[in-house]
Amino acid sequence: MKRSLPLHLKGQGVSVYRNLSARCLSVLHKQRVAGHAQSVIIEGVTFHVREGGRQKVLVSKQKNVHAFVKGCLVWAADEQLSDVNDSVAVSYTISGKSCYR
Repeated sequence: MKRSLPLHLKGQGVSVYRNLSARCLSVLHKQRVAGHAQSVIIEGVTFHVREGGRQKVLVSKQKNVHAFVKGCLVWAADEQLSDVNDSVAVSYTISGKSCYR
């Protein structure tokens, strides 16, 4: 069940991951799901991958949550962003291959 984010999280440190079953973003605060959103803006972003979870995906061939983004929550909404003036190109490496989104 999706729940909206509490207002007091603005300016707080959060972790965000894509929730495949609920088709939204799940926002964690203090290691608990605080709520869900379709769009978020986060400052001071760092990307994290749990190696144990990644290895489990490779072995079991089933998706699980093992990658997330950490940062300071600026804004969140229940609708998709359709017109974004500032876009960010994210580069990362998978098995020695560079990727861009």
